[in-house]
Amino acid sequence: MASKNVNIKKNGMVANSHARITAKISTNDKVGPSTIQFGFTGSPFDDATYTVPAGDSKESSYIRSDAIEGKKYTYCVKDGNDDMVDDPDIIIER
Repeated sequence: MASKNVNIKKNGMVANSHARITAKISTNDKVGPSTIQFGFTGSPFDDATYTVPAGDSKESSYIRSDAIEGKKYTYCVKDGNDDMVDDPDIIIER
């Protein structure tokens, strides 16, 4: 099992090198770190919302078995005022 880090800068934006990551079903990848919320594209994980305390991290649940390989799942990062500050994505691989 591997954890994939999503680095969120102090201003709430996702660090450029992490604007898109891949997560693999075969290695049970999880995604962790503001509030991360999957929306209209759905969530590849059991949960659609993850609250991450400032300066901390949080892992996602495992990738759902029905997550679509190659699909781009967009999520938003919200600040403490519930304002969206970034909208990166995750692409699922096997």
